[in-house]
Amino acid sequence: MDLVNCTASERILIHLLDYLKYDCQVEVSVDITQEGIALITCIQRKHIPRSLKKLIQNDLISEKRSHVTGKRQMMKTYSLTANGRCEAIRLKNILSDQQVPVIINGKKIRETISEIYDLHKGKYSYSCIISQVIKHSCFNETNLLKEKLDEGNNIFPSPEFVYKEALEEAWRDGVLTVDERNLLKKLRETLNISKDAHNKIQKKILQSKKYSSTEIYRQIYDLVLDEVLKDNKISKDEQAILKKLQKYFNIET
Repeated sequence: MDLVNCTASERILIHLLDYLKYDCQVEVSVDITQEGIALITCIQRKHIPRSLKKLIQNDLISEKRSHVTGKRQMMKTYSLTANGRCEAIRLKNILSDQQVPVIINGKKIRETISEIYDLHKGKYSYSCIISQVIKHSCFNETNLLKEKLDEGNNIFPSPEFVYKEALEEAWRDGVLTVDERNLLKKLRETLNISKDAHNKIQKKILQSKKYSSTEIYRQIYDLVLDEVLKDNKISKDEQAILKKLQKYFNIET
């Protein structure tokens, strides 16, 4: 299968493969709406409904209405069926070893789709890489960043959506470092995100992950610390308790 002959329907299947986690969730990403699919796969919005209808008829995807992060009204969203998963995996495996032009530090070289994915440490999905190559005849991160900037000039996401994206990125490796916590605190202040809102967003993120006992201990410690700091001071007894928790939970502050 030639990359340039990867159809719109095939690109949609590969794209949806990255969003299996939303199959059982109440709130989903805008990336699995028609708007999001068009944006990431570089398929013109007017062509999306026809491709989706064909995929539904072939029992490769299913359609339902869902709550979408950053949107007020429920929207049509799409997910892979069992048949769709098998087909998407098959397509991804075929295309992952295909060499394509890529611009790195101003030089054009040839890399496989999987090598480009690894080079950027998974920052861009297979679907995004494939779509960019089809659109520009090569993968150039500069083009992608420019498109994201243009998108940002026309779309104004809610503060909660912006914070959720930042928090999800911070939790990607399963641990929040001290620097990440400080940056998130500043971001909350800038976006006027309350502590309660932060806790609700973080709870949803952690529920969708399998996290270690170390992370659970950190969450317990943070809750205790929040209670202690409510009166803006720490007594000797409270300080002693915090030190014991730090030692017991092996927490660095």
